Parts: sequence; structure tokens; C-alpha cells
Amino acid sequence: MDIRVIRSPHEEKWPVLRAKFVQFIINAGDQRITTDALKQLESLPVRGLQEEGTQLLIATERTSRAKARLIGLSLVVDFGSTTCLVVVHPEFRGNHIGTILMREQISRLGSLTCYVAIDNLSSIHMCFQAGLIAHHLMDGPTGKPTLAFEYDARR
Repeated sequence: MDIRVIRSPHEEKWPVLRAKFVQFIINAGDQRITTDALKQLESLPVRGLQEEGTQLLIATERTSRAKARLIGLSLVVDFGSTTCLVVVHPEFRGNHIGTILMREQISRLGSLTCYVAIDNLSSIHMCFQAGLIAHHLMDGPTGKPTLAFEYDARR
């Protein structure tokens, strides 16, 4: 598995690449990703990838034909305060890919906030495994009780 940061694709290629990532989230996200988070990616300009606190990571695996296959994706905007999402292809779940992506986000950003609906046990487990701490319960964007997770390297 290879983890890469998508930081500065060619501006003319970004809409196609972004559409591929959006489609991956729709197909592999089990309808757990909020509409707002999906819209955040859909409207993210290429220059937005270089903003402090914004990071797009992808996990790929080489196929038998040496072509890279997208197996996981994580987007953080504003250190997660605006958007923090992780999606892993169903065939690759249970291999800690989501945890690896979250740890990489933390390692590169130093600080991370993530909101997870309380009925999303696999994502809650992933956040704990990645080293985030649940610090309060709130109503999420869909009205569900939601845990607010945080990691700050300065603490």
C-alpha cells in the first residue's frame, strides 16, 4: 500500500481527479459521509489543497498490471473543524487503512478535529486507534448524537 498527499495536481486535471475522488466516496462511503463534507470536496479548488490545515491523502494498491487502485481516501479541511472524512473501499476494510490515513493526517498536520456520529462504531474505533481523544458529545449535522474527537501535538 502507498499513501500519497494530493497537493498540487495540474489545474486542468484537478476537476477530473476530484470527480474520481467524489465518485469513490459515493461508491465506498456507505452513505456515512455528510452531504456538506461531499460538497466541500466537490467545490475544493486546486489552490485549496495548499491551504494550511487542508490535506487530501489517498491510499493506493498496485494491481497485477502495475496500475494503482484507489483503496482509501482522507480529506481534512481547516484541521478537521470544517471537514474530516475517511473512506476505505469495502474490500480493504479491517486492514487498518483508515487508522493509517488518520495517523498520517495527524503526523503531517499536528492537530486534528473529527466529528463522528455515535452510531458509526467503526469510525469511532478508528479515531481511538489513531490516537484522537473524544472530548464532548454534541448534536451532529444530521441531528444524530456526535462525538467530537481531537488530537493536538502541543498537549
